[in-house]
Parts: sequence; C-alpha cells; structure tokens
Amino acid sequence: MLKKIKEVAIRELYWYSKDSSLFMLPILRKMRSKILDLYVGGSFRIKVGNRVTVKAAHPNRGSSFLAKKGVQLGSDVYLDYTGGVSIGKNVTLSERVVVFTHDHVIDGDVDWRKNGIEYSHLIIEDHSWIGGGAIIMNSVSRIGYGSIIAAGSVVTKDVPDYAVVGGVPAKVLRYRKLNKDE
Repeated sequence: MLKKIKEVAIRELYWYSKDSSLFMLPILRKMRSKILDLYVGGSFRIKVGNRVTVKAAHPNRGSSFLAKKGVQLGSDVYLDYTGGVSIGKNVTLSERVVVFTHDHVIDGDVDWRKNGIEYSHLIIEDHSWIGGGAIIMNSVSRIGYGSIIAAGSVVTKDVPDYAVVGGVPAKVLRYRKLNKDE
C-alpha cells in the first residue's frame, strides 16, 4: 500500500513539475530533472527542459522507458513510450521533438477507434542528436549510433549509424566523417 502511495505521489509531482512555471526557475530545474528520473524509475542522470512530457499514451505490457547517463530532453519534448523506448548515453532530443511508439490501425471498422493499436519499440543509440522540431514516427525502430537528425525532419524509417538525415520524409543526406572510431 505504501509503495502504491509513493508511486501516485511521484506521478502527481511529475505532472505538476512538468507544467508549473515555478519549476522553470533556474534554482528548481535540477529538481525537475530528479522528479522525472524518479517518475520513470531510473537510476541515471537526465536533464530536462520546460514542459517535457514523457508518458505511455496507451499503457501496455511493452510500455517501458530506459535511458542511460547524459540524456538531455529539450523544452516541449513529447516522448511517447507506449511501445517502449531505450535511449543510449549522451543522447540529445532538442526542443519540440515528438516521438511516437504507437499508431492506430485504420483498416477494419469504419470507426477507426475500434480497430486497435500497433506498438513499436524504439532504440536510440549512443551519441545521437535529434534536432529541434523533428518527428519520429512509430515505424522507426532504431536511430543509429552517432547519427544526427536535422531540425524539422519527419523520420519514417530506421536511421543508420553515423548518418545525417533530414527532410520530409527524412532521407540520408550524408555520413559523418569522424577523426577516429569510438
């Protein structure tokens, strides 16, 4: 019973801190990051901007959120982990990034709400950067190691390692040239 009360308290504190202008004060930003860390049950260090939403829109058995150290979520990020999301170390989701891990089935009944939901797990590999305003659709299962997604892109397919992708829909623009492999 006490565990359930603690879970409810953390969830309510997360939702309050997410939308409250009080937590936008520089002195309370670290506290907001810690609250998000507790909310997703992590033991990692995550930095979050203002009005960040991390939630399972349609919770199910596959709904999970895992992030490693050095993850940064910019202001106004919406991260849906309905199908599950795993984020590697030193990953940045810039301002207004939207991530979907579910979609509604549109075939079947004319009332699309009766047709069910498709889930997909997303893996964002280490050292990736998703630029501001990018949208990651549920059809994406992997964003490769060291990849960069240009601002405003709509990603509908997996992103290879070290790729720089951009556009609507996003396509590989080039591959990063690094001094040495890690």
